[in-house]
Amino acid sequence: LNRRALYERAERLLGDPATGRAPLVILFADLDRFKAVNDNHGHHVGDRVLADIGRLFAGSVRDTDLVARYGGDEFLLILRDTNLAEAASLAERLQKALADWSRRESVDLSPSVGLGQYPDHGADLKTVIERVDQAMYRSKLARGGGGILQVGQATPTGAAP
Repeated sequence: LNRRALYERAERLLGDPATGRAPLVILFADLDRFKAVNDNHGHHVGDRVLADIGRLFAGSVRDTDLVARYGGDEFLLILRDTNLAEAASLAERLQKALADWSRRESVDLSPSVGLGQYPDHGADLKTVIERVDQAMYRSKLARGGGGILQVGQATPTGAAP
């Protein structure tokens, strides 16, 4: 999905009486060192890499979850019926899957990840996404990439970049 389609589907999900205000986990992933892909190999290769990673992420979650390219080299996943601990495990699996893909493709990438939960970390989707984006950015600063940080958590976890 692109950002607009993500928001449309997420808003329907949030408004679904069957879902009610059930918790949703938001996972925000930014690709570390992606700029080097475009700089060294060209934007046509960068576009292929983004498409491959989008498919990798989408293939790593359930059909009921939402996966979107949020912008540039950022991906957003909205996970239903998932708690933060399960989402952190998924983030670690995504890191490993991307590391395996990177080795096969000879592309040096890792994801920095922020995690948060609706409605615990914000009353609306936009607020939760902003807080999760900030957690991802703090993780990247603290680890130099490849970390996983939950909203409100002090120290990132995850694989080394």
